[in-house]
Amino acid sequence: MAVPAFSAPVAFNISGSLSDEGLTLNDAFDNAVFQGTVVVDTMSVKANISSAITYNLLSYYVVVTPVGAAPSFSFLGDGETGEGDSGASVQKNDGILSFVLYENIDDPATAAIERRQLQLSFNGNTTAPVSSLAGLIAAAPGVGSNFDAGLLQVSTSQLPTAVEDAEAAVVERDTPPISPVPLPASVGLLVAGLIGFGSVGFGRRRTSKRARPNLL
Repeated sequence: MAVPAFSAPVAFNISGSLSDEGLTLNDAFDNAVFQGTVVVDTMSVKANISSAITYNLLSYYVVVTPVGAAPSFSFLGDGETGEGDSGASVQKNDGILSFVLYENIDDPATAAIERRQLQLSFNGNTTAPVSSLAGLIAAAPGVGSNFDAGLLQVSTSQLPTAVEDAEAAVVERDTPPISPVPLPASVGLLVAGLIGFGSVGFGRRRTSKRARPNLL
């Protein structure tokens, strides 16, 4: 597996299941499964201290599907209030990779922000300290296969349910991220000519697209 460069976003396919033990309040989510994608923005660091480094997330979308009749729900990073606390962190000395995802559920019955929370931790069992996510993946490529602990909190006012098992697999890209490369002058003239040619036929046509989250 190719190790992502420190300057590249790192995407993980997240999957797992919840425990069937806990409070009766959470019985509807016994053995529920979850699956989705989390993209870590390694160029956006929340905090970098001696023991850990924490990154912002570029995007995330994880769906939780109960086994029974309860409706499914999701964690979607779309910029709502409270979701900016989501992130991914690496414990430098222990090689532990952790994710925390928040979803604002906007419950009008409460004055404070109501939100869901999903926490997952994986142990890389590194033999030497690491300084970054890329360093952890290089030292322990299978870190996402060694589940350590996790919880899912359906809402702020409810006690969490334990995660029984989980996996976080690095998404392998078909091609590496493209870096800007200066073009020869002749290529630049050719591109400019093609743009000018295209504008003749399409100069009057205007389109509008709504931006969508990059979920990979």
